[in-house]
Amino acid sequence: MSREKFLGNLVSELYDKDPVKTLQILKKSYDDEWEQLNLAEEIDESQSEMESLIADIIPEEEPFCSIAKATLKGEVTKTVQLVEDALFKRIPSQELVMKGLLPGVQAAVSLYDARWFFAPELLMAGDAIREATKVALKGLEKMDKRGLILMHAPAGDVHDIGKNIVKIVLEANFFEVIDMGIDVSTDKVVQAVKELKPVMITGSALMTTTMAPFIQTGKALVEEGLTIPFAMGGAPVTKKWVEGIELGIYGKGPKQAVEMAMLAASGLSWREIRERLHA
Repeated sequence: MSREKFLGNLVSELYDKDPVKTLQILKKSYDDEWEQLNLAEEIDESQSEMESLIADIIPEEEPFCSIAKATLKGEVTKTVQLVEDALFKRIPSQELVMKGLLPGVQAAVSLYDARWFFAPELLMAGDAIREATKVALKGLEKMDKRGLILMHAPAGDVHDIGKNIVKIVLEANFFEVIDMGIDVSTDKVVQAVKELKPVMITGSALMTTTMAPFIQTGKALVEEGLTIPFAMGGAPVTKKWVEGIELGIYGKGPKQAVEMAMLAASGLSWREIRERLHA
């Protein structure tokens, strides 16, 4: 992200919080050193707040720190180059994804949730992790897989950032993943489960209005005798809500998705997985 764009976003956020004060600052002459200092202090405070939000997410160890920061900034070329350099040094692909790329995009999501990032910044971080993951996981497709995971965003939901992140993490942990995409109907999910026989299915909803299809899909699967674990996640989804759906297991984030997939691949039922993870 360029410095100009970064500063523009900060000024926009300041305006949202206090438009009158922001306009007063911007209307002052930049020849006035005192007013320049005031603006700089406002920006420094905003930057400090942003940094505090992601302090526990970005790793300290290199090269993971640099990879995470490049991913966060949406610097595709730099992120890919850092991953290539790390692979040359024989750092395992899985570590690059889990310790570098994933924290970077998780930091972007945190800033987006706190309204410091906008959709373009989040998409840029998504581009960086997607392209770098292609490099990191190249060659792993020939390795034995732990199981097949079927994933989708439910009918009416056209958001796929969270789903795509989970896909990357599952693939990095040697699962075969078939992504059905966005706005997927219950009928299509049921048919795919019949044909592909996955060890687990996942659904990601970003709006409360698109959570209802999970209920319909769970019922339809049970009626067809397809009682496989159904991991559900997304911003509006809660553990309590998921527990009201047969087959449902609550997924808080990408790392938990891996844990659920491992348990499903080991042969545990959805009830056993729920009892273990919902405790």
